[in-house]
Amino acid sequence: MKKNLVLILCLSLIFILVGCNSDKKANKSIQSTKISPNEQVVKDKNNVSQKITKVNSKVKLHGGTYFDESYFGDTILKVKNYCEVVISNVTNTSFDFTVYEVDRETENRKLIFFTSTAVFTGDGVKATFYGINNTLHFTFSTVTNIEISGFKPLEGKTYVNNGIAGLKLCEGAYRDERIFGGDPILKVKNYCEVVISNVTNTSFDFTVYEVDRKTENRKVIFLTNTAVFTGDGTEATFHGNNYTLHFTFPDDHGAYPVVTDIKISGFEPLEGKTYVNNGIPGYEFR
Repeated sequence: MKKNLVLILCLSLIFILVGCNSDKKANKSIQSTKISPNEQVVKDKNNVSQKITKVNSKVKLHGGTYFDESYFGDTILKVKNYCEVVISNVTNTSFDFTVYEVDRETENRKLIFFTSTAVFTGDGVKATFYGINNTLHFTFSTVTNIEISGFKPLEGKTYVNNGIAGLKLCEGAYRDERIFGGDPILKVKNYCEVVISNVTNTSFDFTVYEVDRKTENRKVIFLTNTAVFTGDGTEATFHGNNYTLHFTFPDDHGAYPVVTDIKISGFEPLEGKTYVNNGIPGYEFR
C-alpha cells in the first residue's frame, strides 16, 4: 500500500514538472510571434496572415474625393460613367478609401469597392491595400493626383482632387499686359482679354475676347468653358474637343496668393503673353 502511495506521489510530481516546462515553452512561443511596432499583420478571409512593414508617409495626402481626370472639361459627356475615390481617416501611416461608380447624367453613385485601409509602404510615396481578392497599389505623382493599380475599373487613369488649390483666383477681366502704361500710341491695335467667372475651389469659367483698341469693340474668339485646377493646385487645364489650354499663375506683381497674372498656352492668340487683372481691390497697379 505504501509503495503504491509513493508511486502515485512520484507520478504526480513528474506530471507537475512536465506541465510547468510546457507552459514555459508556450510562453517563449508566444513571445516569438511579437512583431515590431513598424510592422503590421494583415489577415484575409481564411485567416491567413501576411506581415507588412509600415512607413511614415512622405506625401501630404488630403482627405476628400478624387475624380477620374477625364471627367473634367468633358462638356459633351463622352465619359458616361466614371469612378471616384473617396479618401478618409488619413494618418502618418495609413488611410481609408472607398470607390464609387458615378452615372454622369443622373449623378447616381454606386459603391463598387467597400471602405478599406491602405498603408504607406516602400519609400513613403506609395501605398498598398492587401485584400482577399485584390491587392491595390497607390502612387502619388503630385499632391493632388493618385494612380491606382490592382482593380480594373481604376486602372490606367489618374484620380484628381482639384479642391486643394491654394491660390485665390479673382473674377473679372485679365487683359494683355502690353496695353498698360507703355503703349500710348496704340502700337497694339488689337489685344485679347480673358474674362474669369464662376470661380470655385476646384474650377473656373473663362471666355476670351479680341478687343479693338481704338473702338473698344469686343469679339468672342473662345466661347465660355470650364478649366479645373490641377497639379499642386497652382495650375489649371481645359480639355476641349479641338484645344487643350493650360493656365499658369506667375507672381509677377508679388500678390500671392491673390492671382493678378495669368499665362495661357494651347490657343495661339493667347500664347506668349501675360494677362493681368489690375482691378482687384488692394492690388491695383498701372
